[in-house]
Amino acid sequence: MAQSAEHITQMTKNDLHDKGACILRHESARKSSPCDYQWNGYQLSRTAARSGMYNKPLRRSWIDRDKADREIFDAATRKERRSGETSGELGLRLRDFIKKYRHSVRYTSRVLDRDPKAWFIGEPTHPKNFVPKAHDPEGGMHRPYYHNWHHMIPNGAINEYIGGGPDGAKRLFLLMTSLYNMNCGQNIVLLPKESFVGRVLGLPIHCPYGQMSHPTYSQTCEKHLRRIAAQLKKVLASGNPHKLNDENVTQIKKAMNLLSDKLLAALKAMPPGVSLDELESI
Repeated sequence: MAQSAEHITQMTKNDLHDKGACILRHESARKSSPCDYQWNGYQLSRTAARSGMYNKPLRRSWIDRDKADREIFDAATRKERRSGETSGELGLRLRDFIKKYRHSVRYTSRVLDRDPKAWFIGEPTHPKNFVPKAHDPEGGMHRPYYHNWHHMIPNGAINEYIGGGPDGAKRLFLLMTSLYNMNCGQNIVLLPKESFVGRVLGLPIHCPYGQMSHPTYSQTCEKHLRRIAAQLKKVLASGNPHKLNDENVTQIKKAMNLLSDKLLAALKAMPPGVSLDELESI
């Protein structure tokens, strides 16, 4: 189900959205709203519930820079020649890519020689770490290392497995009736983008170089989301599709949040430094 401008307007300009329900990513959510997923993820990641995933004293010497170099070349070889690009132009582009990546490894890791806590989140001596750029121009996705805020239940998976097929739009609206918010901190996890960071932190990585999405990961949500879609179908078939009773509301929102918790546990158990697209099942 494509996110057309009409679909986005329909799902963000209603009373349920005003009450905090949201089932898509939208640019108007950036900064100071319940849908500001980066800020929500940042706030939760600073707490004791999540900070242990990131706040590990490190040294630059612990980073395998030879392996990082090999990954640079592997990523470079996946870059295809652009339309009309000569072999020489491709060579120059690959050289620039490798140079930029190597600089990233050096720049990102050298601060650890001065302070083993340089990659911490919520550390008073490094207050800009991980702060979304919308909230601080000196923050952003490269500080202290290249990272993303990942929706554990992705927007696309919700659209496909709950919103796909006949009556999909009605099921999505019913999901909103439960006041579920896919942009809440519980559904957001901070993940590094580079393998050398993931390996030392013990975390998988989000969409490494050359990979723009994570279709295999999204498919791991299928059976769980289809089960929730079946619950919503029953409500539609009951003849009272626009009102969920208190029990159904609680159960549907609870099921979505429990799925986020399952995914977080599965991600934490993955081999360090691998793409989250290598998650096979939950």
